Amino acid sequence: MIYQIVIQVDTSEENLWKSLPARLKAMREDLGECEIEVVLHGSAVKSLLQLVKPIEQVSIIACKRALNGNHIPESFIPSFVQVVPSGLAHLVKKQADNWAYLKV
Repeated sequence: MIYQIVIQVDTSEENLWKSLPARLKAMREDLGECEIEVVLHGSAVKSLLQLVKPIEQVSIIACKRALNGNHIPESFIPSFVQVVPSGLAHLVKKQADNWAYLKV
């Protein structure tokens, strides 16, 4: 079985990119094969300015509306981050497709 997990991050957390990779790695070790997406919206998109490298086997998704609302041009975020029109709509679509939902 391949687990599909979408993770919502909606608040800016200073050490997000220091702690999240280890937590996701541990989750993959416990569950086995996983498809993981981390969706950032709201003030959480500010943390993308601190992200320097991708997280192995994890897709990072940013909300375009939140980027605009926080005055962050797409050119300021890493190229490996996917931008979607609405982070919330993306979360709803994933849940409708039976992805497990977590909020950190």
